[in-house]
Formats: sequence, C-alpha cells, structure tokens
Amino acid sequence: MKTIDDGPNGALDRAELLRALRACKRGDFSARMPTGLCGIDGALARAFNDCAAASEALAKEQRGQA
Repeated sequence: MKTIDDGPNGALDRAELLRALRACKRGDFSARMPTGLCGIDGALARAFNDCAAASEALAKEQRGQA
C-alpha cells in the first residue's frame, strides 16, 4: 500500500486524489490518501481509502488470495 503525501498546509492535494482515482479506475487499488487531514479534506481522504481498501479486498477475494 502506498500513501500519497498531503498537499500544502496539510490540505488535500486534489491532483494526487485525481491520480489515485484514475489508478483505481485501472484496477490499481494500492494508493491511499494521507490520514491526518481535518474537515472535509479528511472526510474525502478517509472515504477514498475505505473504497480503495474494500475494492482491494474484493479483488483479492475474487482471485482466491484472501
């Protein structure tokens, strides 16, 4: 699992979020957003991480690796 660094001033880096979303679209569920963000930025990062983790687990289960 690779964690993406947060943006300036501890804010969500939207370009990094877009890269992570595009990776997920391609089936790469390993990217994670930083966990130390606050407010809506933190909520978005946690929601992304939850979706990526669930997708990663499902993909592993479907491949018989769970």
